[in-house]
Amino acid sequence: MSPDGRFLFVANSNFDLRYNSGSLHSYNLETLSTEIATCQSEPVEEREECGVIPVEDEWDPGDLPQKIRPVPNLLADEVLIGSYADGMEISPSGGRLYLPIRSDANLTFVDVDGSGQLFCGGEANGRHICSDDYRRGVDEASTLRGIELPTDPVGIHVGAMRDLRVDDDLEYDGDYVLMAHRGGRVSLFLDEAAPETPGLPSSTAGRPRLVHTLSGLPPELVDLSVDPVTRLAWIANNGEPVISRVGVGVDPVDRERSFLFDAGGLPVRDVDTLSGSNGDTRVVRFDPRDGVRRAYILSRLPRALLTVDLDRSVQKADVVGLVPVGFGPSRLEVQTFPAAEGRPSGHTLAFISCFDSRDLYVIDVDAGRLVGIVRSLGGPFELEVDVARRRLYVLDFRSSVIRVIDLLPMFECLDDDDFIEMNVDRNDECSPLTLGVVGRPRAVRELI
Repeated sequence: MSPDGRFLFVANSNFDLRYNSGSLHSYNLETLSTEIATCQSEPVEEREECGVIPVEDEWDPGDLPQKIRPVPNLLADEVLIGSYADGMEISPSGGRLYLPIRSDANLTFVDVDGSGQLFCGGEANGRHICSDDYRRGVDEASTLRGIELPTDPVGIHVGAMRDLRVDDDLEYDGDYVLMAHRGGRVSLFLDEAAPETPGLPSSTAGRPRLVHTLSGLPPELVDLSVDPVTRLAWIANNGEPVISRVGVGVDPVDRERSFLFDAGGLPVRDVDTLSGSNGDTRVVRFDPRDGVRRAYILSRLPRALLTVDLDRSVQKADVVGLVPVGFGPSRLEVQTFPAAEGRPSGHTLAFISCFDSRDLYVIDVDAGRLVGIVRSLGGPFELEVDVARRRLYVLDFRSSVIRVIDLLPMFECLDDDDFIEMNVDRNDECSPLTLGVVGRPRAVRELI
């Protein structure tokens, strides 16, 4: 989602890696919010068939569910990218999107303007296909230094160069990009020409450049996230009970000499993985509040959200809390919602998609308890939390739609004194509700 909350960016992909085809959509959230609200009049069990699609979508009226309506101004723009984008991050300025593309192992980047328009060097007429100038891998400079981009990129983090400042007298412009690769490697890109504000570029000068790769990490890396205090990247993997940590060393004189270093792994102990020495962690997220030094690890062995005390995690991850979740936990997002009128404090919640059990779990991280479940979602995977609208956008892989989830019923319970004081089990009554879908529900054959 754009930093100003106006646009939702969604990558689509062909699951077969033999095909280099995919697309990136920019959706207008104001239009989506207005149009999807009409589904609130439908019974909850029928909202699966209620929703919207862009008028630009190719559709046959006879093939379209009766309650899914084509609407104008929903799709702000679309560009074509490579197949199998595994993640997406937007620059802190909101002016550039970065995507790791697995089909041909590159970092694709797309510029964004204030109206949600996308640009990646394609032709102005016809279908906008991202050009080679917007796909970064091995270039002449990295080749001369013997740097080779590893295959199979699976996770990405984008941060501002100023966050890595080591000399206050020097300028630190643009972004840095960390990209994890499944085979146990991490790459560092520097993008000092990244837009400072949303806006389309006038040339292809100044693109991200690969400056270093680090090897020797555990295989089967899955995702990475950066500690906002130490600036170390924590990297989950699905083979060993350890969280890898990687740091960035910036050369203040010659940025091309900047490098990655192994900051040491943190074993995840004191939890029963049910599999001997194996482990399976999927995502790490850090508490978004200033002064709260906690990390949250989404684990498949065991199936749980683990809470880690960062200040006490020296030789191992100090696990201080565990909340069980559904089968196949896949993605995790943690957000703080401001206090409602008349309430003393807000809520910091973890949202977890469970692909195999087809549901979504919501956990209050301060109370350490489950506060809501959304069931029968098909194939929930990627998540985006809309704090301002109190909604959640869930990408459903099995039916190829975006599910819009209304969080208001849950907050009505969270702000109920009886619910807080008695700790009653009202998960179903107080769970978020599906509001509607974006797109036409179509079963993905490989995932049924």
